[in-house]
Amino acid sequence: MKYVSEKDVLDLWAPSLTKVKYAAGDFLSHRDAFWPGIPTWAHYRRLADSAEERLRSRGVDIARFTAPAPSGAPTPASAPTPPSAA
Repeated sequence: MKYVSEKDVLDLWAPSLTKVKYAAGDFLSHRDAFWPGIPTWAHYRRLADSAEERLRSRGVDIARFTAPAPSGAPTPASAPTPPSAA
């Protein structure tokens, strides 16, 4: 609907969106496995890719955003499995 400028969102949230992109990667892959061909949060993924691209274009080292989650954080393997659609 363009209520908010994407440029403004990326200016403010690019680092956070990029961190979450990598932190949530395993979770999104796990969710995608339940609905093949229908990516989970497709709009978020596009925005996060734009955020990463914006940071890279500004010379930001993305490696610091790809660090693993802190110990004790839940992993997709320990997350509950959604009920089957059967």
